[in-house]
Amino acid sequence: MIFADRLIAITPEGELLELLDDDIPTAPPGLESEYATGVPPTFETLSATGGSIAPWLASITFGGPDLKTATWEA
Repeated sequence: MIFADRLIAITPEGELLELLDDDIPTAPPGLESEYATGVPPTFETLSATGGSIAPWLASITFGGPDLKTATWEA
């Protein structure tokens, strides 16, 4: 969930697991409502988002011998 700065996983059984929540409470309230319209959010709204650990977290890959090591690209 890139602009919400959350990392989730959905298990094969359909369970949603929240692995990281780096959302900032001051994120603009308009983000969700803009998404709901089906029109892309404005740049101003998107630029006001971003957590402190991994802003705009994207491209998660799990690797390592046990497939439990997460890496990402922003």
